[in-house]
This record gives sequence, structure tokens and C-alpha cells, in this order.
Amino acid sequence: MALLKNLKGRLVEVEGQKRIEKRIQEGFEFATKQEEAVYNRNLKRKVNPPSKEGGIFFRRNPHRPHGYGESTQPLVDSLMDAGINVSDEYSGQEIGVVYSYPHPLKSIETEKKLLYTMFESTSIDPEWLPYLELADKIVVPSHFCQEAFMSRGVETEVVPLGYNPDNFFYQEKVDDGVFTFTMYNAFDMRKGWDIAFGAFIEEFGTQEDVKLVLKGVANKLPFPILKSQYPNVEVILERVSHDKLRYLLYNTDCFVFPVVGRVLD
Repeated sequence: MALLKNLKGRLVEVEGQKRIEKRIQEGFEFATKQEEAVYNRNLKRKVNPPSKEGGIFFRRNPHRPHGYGESTQPLVDSLMDAGINVSDEYSGQEIGVVYSYPHPLKSIETEKKLLYTMFESTSIDPEWLPYLELADKIVVPSHFCQEAFMSRGVETEVVPLGYNPDNFFYQEKVDDGVFTFTMYNAFDMRKGWDIAFGAFIEEFGTQEDVKLVLKGVANKLPFPILKSQYPNVEVILERVSHDKLRYLLYNTDCFVFPVVGRVLD
């Protein structure tokens, strides 16, 4: 059996080698690994749908290019795969989940409130404390974050963030003779892209067999990065699909991400 994509882009299962070959001749294409994963996930849900009993309210984040927004749907998918009914509409659910900064805890109506959040510093912002008190349970993705919260006396549980295997899977990089460093979400105020840029220029200058890729979604650069001045620095300023992001990483030898946190008293 093969999973093929027909001329209208719909995925269909085709049995038998001869039928598969015939469909390919008619213009059908083999589904990609990502399409197969999504298809199997949806099929699993049809066979074993989430329980109608209980369920949770999951406060949605806007799907825009930032960490919480990009990773919300994979978390929801994983909960659904585990048989938990998830809805972004409140209809009397007992448990509500906030995956973001803690401020929305004030507005959700569920009896129990779970917060999944993080902070990029050695201590959390004291302004968060009144909101954190509203949570029945707080989950963070790392022990570094756990220590930051504990510095203010806030107890948390560590549940590491995973990755979406439907979109990101291993492929060995082809050696093209150029060692490539890549940083995405560059030019964001809290990301230390300037540290990466400065270190790269200081160490490699205009060396031809080394390249730095700065991927961001900013409307403009803080200062011009001209190709004539920095021939081995590539700047990408656009939001791209997961497919393009995956291939960007496939062409990367070293991923850099020097996050900048605030020092708080």
C-alpha cells in the first residue's frame, strides 16, 4: 500500500504495485513524510477519538512567529493524541491551560488552572507573582527556569518542550565546503543576535568557507548588513513555512541562539 497525493492535493491510499504505477503515470505523487505523519494522526483520531467526557480548556495563542504561537498547535495535537479532549472554547471544563506569560490566568474561568510558561533570566519578574498565585500548578520546560521561579519562592514542575516530528526529522547535511552557522528569530530585542554577529565577524572576517545565516521576521534591520561589506553573512527577513525552515536547518553545521535575559533584583 502507498499513500499518494492526487491532482487535487488529496491523499489517497492505493493498493498493489500496478495500480500505484498507473496512478503515478496519471500525475499522482507520493506523499511526503510530513504528509504521511499528519494523515496517520488524523486517521488515528477517527478510529480512537478523544473522550467526550471532561476535557480541558486550552487558551489559544495567536499563530504568529513567536515561540508560544508557533508551538501551541503541536502541544494541542499531542494532548489530542493522548486521548484528551481539548477545546479553545470554554464550556464549563474543570481544567484550564494557559501556555504563555501568566497574565491570562486572571481571565480564564475554569476551577483549576495550569500554567506552562518560561522566563529567560536567573530570576522571574516580580510583577508576575500576583498572577502566578492564581495557578494551581505551574510547569516550566527546564531546570534553569525552575531555578528562576524558585528564586521568588514559586514551586514548579519541569516538563521539557519537545519538537514536532511531523515537521522536523533528521537528515544528514551534505558537505558543500562551507561551514554554516545559523540563528533564527534574529533581530528580536531579547535574542542576542548582535553577540553572534560580532563574534562571527571578529573570528572569521570575510572568510569564504564560513557563513552566518541570520533568519528573522523584522521589517527592517537595526543597521545595514551590506553584502559588499559582509559577503559571508546572509540575512533572511520573512516568515517561512516549516518545510523551508527545515531545509534551512539541513544546510546548517552549527545552530547558535545566544538568548539575552534581564538581571532582576
